[in-house]
Amino acid sequence: MKVLVTGSNGLIGNAIVKRIGETNLDLITHTRKKEKAMQDTQGVFFDSRFIDQIYFPKDIDCIVHTATSNEKKIQDINLTLSSTILGTLNLVQKAIEFDVKRFIYISTTQVYGFAQEVDEDSIVDAKTNYALQHLATEKALQLCAPYFSAGVTILRVVNVFSQSEIALNQRSNLVPTCFIVDGLRTKRINLKTNGNQRKSFIHDESLAKIVVEEITKNEKVFKICNVASQFTPSILEIANMVASKIKDIGKHVIVSTNLMDFEEYPSLKIKSLYRDLPNYEEQEMLLHKSLEALIQKEISK
Repeated sequence: MKVLVTGSNGLIGNAIVKRIGETNLDLITHTRKKEKAMQDTQGVFFDSRFIDQIYFPKDIDCIVHTATSNEKKIQDINLTLSSTILGTLNLVQKAIEFDVKRFIYISTTQVYGFAQEVDEDSIVDAKTNYALQHLATEKALQLCAPYFSAGVTILRVVNVFSQSEIALNQRSNLVPTCFIVDGLRTKRINLKTNGNQRKSFIHDESLAKIVVEEITKNEKVFKICNVASQFTPSILEIANMVASKIKDIGKHVIVSTNLMDFEEYPSLKIKSLYRDLPNYEEQEMLLHKSLEALIQKEISK
């Protein structure tokens, strides 16, 4: 089975590529830059914003699409429209032309808005531009789903953490990496809220394992699946965890919260109707290991 992973140099794409490399699947990686694609003899390069640039090797069975605008790029509406929405539609059109059987799109659970308990049947209520771009793309993929004989699957993913260098170099604005960077550089972690908001987190390797399991499924025409975990710490808990690990290496870090924020946050529960989600203890252990690895990498920079 031949699988093309777009955005293979991104945080999620890279983790998926590594996981596929441990299987007998035939991997084709994608990047927008020629020099990076040339590092891999099975690599292709194109910018999906331009449909005439898109080219696939023969007999691709499945595309896993991770190359979309992140939280930083979403600030540029033109880039969002051309990269995430138009770029995905161009990719889908070419996939149909090349008779690709299966298409998997990495979306976000942010499309549910601020709901505290959700599953795939929950009403979507996208509040942010980041969530809206993914929801718009999901709807377009649903329209195109009948043209893929093994189906289209939308994976709505929660917050991803990682110990890879990519987390420091490309996604240092995300929790928990941002806490590590701030803690080591300024000796302060300043939260804009009281920190009691709970989020679901999943390790990039756990996510990649789930994605690879999905690749080989022959699905119904269109499916949406939440990819989350039972690990739902508060932001304050993670900030204090980071501070304690930095303190262990001899640097004291102050964690401050917004004392004017009186909002209370109920417990969070994200469920999936299609699969068992990774448990709390496993993901908590992986977070500890990731924090320790990232702290050492940041210190050595």
